[in-house]
Amino acid sequence: MVSQSAMQTIAIVIYRPSSMAFSSVLLVGDINIHLDDDMSTNTIKFNEILDAHNFTQHVQCPTHVDGHLLDVFLTGQSPSYVWKINMLPSGGLSDHSMITDSANLLKDGCDDTVTRCAQSWRSFDLSAFLHDLSQSVLVLSPPSDPDELFTEYYCTLTSLFDQHAPVRRCRTPSRSTAPWYDNECHECKRTTGRLERTYRRSSAEFSVTARHAWRRQFERQRFLFRRKAANYWSITILECRHDTRLLLSKIGLLLEPRMPCQLHHSANDLPAA
Repeated sequence: MVSQSAMQTIAIVIYRPSSMAFSSVLLVGDINIHLDDDMSTNTIKFNEILDAHNFTQHVQCPTHVDGHLLDVFLTGQSPSYVWKINMLPSGGLSDHSMITDSANLLKDGCDDTVTRCAQSWRSFDLSAFLHDLSQSVLVLSPPSDPDELFTEYYCTLTSLFDQHAPVRRCRTPSRSTAPWYDNECHECKRTTGRLERTYRRSSAEFSVTARHAWRRQFERQRFLFRRKAANYWSITILECRHDTRLLLSKIGLLLEPRMPCQLHHSANDLPAA
């Protein structure tokens, strides 16, 4: 508390590291405002602040021996958690009630991962595939009718691929939205992944060289991502400098945690055959 003559000010300092993302805000404490008195000027002002910042007060009954509601348990930005409030009567060890709260803070796995089906190409044996293909009806006695030939072609290849590279279900981390992430970033990340796989599979003789190549590419990727993000947000904020409301909304998007989503790629993103 800062005091000077007749003025008293409570200073609150909050630091959030720029690398830390959050999905909810939790504020608790004794504010010494009679929140049970709806006609109180302080209560009205306090509730207006809560409404303006989308906070929810979970304590709804008196928490003091005099019968007033003075304590708060406030949450904001994340209505998905269900809080269970338990209170012990006041007047025991303290003139305030003991408030305990519980909630399942574990995120649902389906929000963080994506289930997809993929062929097991790592176990694919090209020689065995070509041998079975040479013994198939498609090669030995292909149908003369074009429609039947197309059907046989589709069924034969589908059956052989399912046999030599079975479809498996796997869960992968969902990717976050990033408006600056473009095809250049995608290609750079693919190159980094390819060099990392080369390093992981390389023999001891070439592992040092492969690791250096992977690490250099990783540094280039990190530099590219930082540059793309900085350029995007610099231009976006500059374009909104004359529109305060739009500027605040863009800054809000920049500060809010990014929601997971699944990226969709077009045919142009696939490697050429």
